[in-house]
Amino acid sequence: MPVLLPAGTDRIRFMEKMKAHGIQTSIHYPPIHHFTAYQKFKNSILPVTEDVAEREVTLPLYPALRDADVVLVAKAVHEALVALPTVNISRTLD
Repeated sequence: MPVLLPAGTDRIRFMEKMKAHGIQTSIHYPPIHHFTAYQKFKNSILPVTEDVAEREVTLPLYPALRDADVVLVAKAVHEALVALPTVNISRTLD
């Protein structure tokens, strides 16, 4: 399940904290203009796309996921976010 971390959160440290709880995370949605097939757009200015891509993390979600697992993941997310400092970055999307 893709989620967006709060602005300023260190995604790698968040993922490391989740791993320490035994929870696998991944990054599924890199910006499409970074793909080889779209290299003619690689210099495009897409601030919203870049912002979302920097903050997206995919959490476990699958048919056999039990309610207890959902609670475990939610608690780990909360603990990881509380433990990490965040920086409120004000971005202009002009």
